[in-house]
Amino acid sequence: MCRGDISAVDCQTCLNTSIQQIVQKCPNDKSPIIWEVDECLL
Repeated sequence: MCRGDISAVDCQTCLNTSIQQIVQKCPNDKSPIIWEVDECLL
């Protein structure tokens, strides 16, 4: 989920970064949540 005031490209970049971080920081968690610099929530 991304903020409504960021571009689609910035949203996708934020989500891709968040996915990479979640896999690294929470490899065994079945319901991880990560906030990325106030732009997106995964």
